[in-house]
Amino acid sequence: MNSIRRRKKKSADHKGWLLLLVSAFIFAAIGYFFFEASANVVKRDPNTSCRLDEKITRETAIVIDATDSFSKTQAMLIKKEIDQVFSNAIIDERFTLYVLNEFIGEESIIAEGCNAGDGSNASELTSNKRRLKKEWNENFYKKFTDAVEELVGVHVAQQSPILEMMKHVSINTMYDSKAESKRIIFVSDMLHHSSEYSHYRNDYNFNGFNKSAYALKTRPHLQNVDIDILYVVRAKDIKLQNRGHIAFWDASVSNAGGKILHVKTIN
Repeated sequence: MNSIRRRKKKSADHKGWLLLLVSAFIFAAIGYFFFEASANVVKRDPNTSCRLDEKITRETAIVIDATDSFSKTQAMLIKKEIDQVFSNAIIDERFTLYVLNEFIGEESIIAEGCNAGDGSNASELTSNKRRLKKEWNENFYKKFTDAVEELVGVHVAQQSPILEMMKHVSINTMYDSKAESKRIIFVSDMLHHSSEYSHYRNDYNFNGFNKSAYALKTRPHLQNVDIDILYVVRAKDIKLQNRGHIAFWDASVSNAGGKILHVKTIN
């Protein structure tokens, strides 16, 4: 009888130790899993959502030309196009939104920030996907789309210094960016107008323009920068906005080391 009791006790002890070891293994595995998950959390600036280690996958600058007004349908198209830009942003893409008016400087920047992701690809086990979506919408998407909403309105200006703005953006945002991919998106009629040079009174012969002192002064730094143009067509300037006009910008951008990838008409 004692022998049977001893065997049962020994068997119970073994089961107890086995259960203890299995529990310890499970807790260790869970602890390791959460440690690894927390170790891989990217630290970000609370104001811009950009990574503190300064990693950027793509550098994007958007320039909204506010030197002339947009029609209602143009404003609708522009907002839809810009909405697509932000909806299709890649993770850790940094955006800088500029407004083009008569005066160019630090005040030209309307908004800055990075796409930290909306949580759609995050793990349910280690992330609160609803919170991530809300933060993405408030700290990134709405911040930019609301700013664009305010810019797409009625504007009047005496000058439209597009060449100067292109140079400013190329130096201020693109020149020292470590991103492998860089692009500038212009929302503009691209009709440069200043006291020294104007598409309203000069032809579009780039070779002739390129020999001028003004061309040297305004030449941007666009090495490895792609340019997309949302080409705002204006009825009053239809005779000026032609293939020759686009060819001028194509040559100007190419001469500075960049490339125009897309020109999309906004009418």
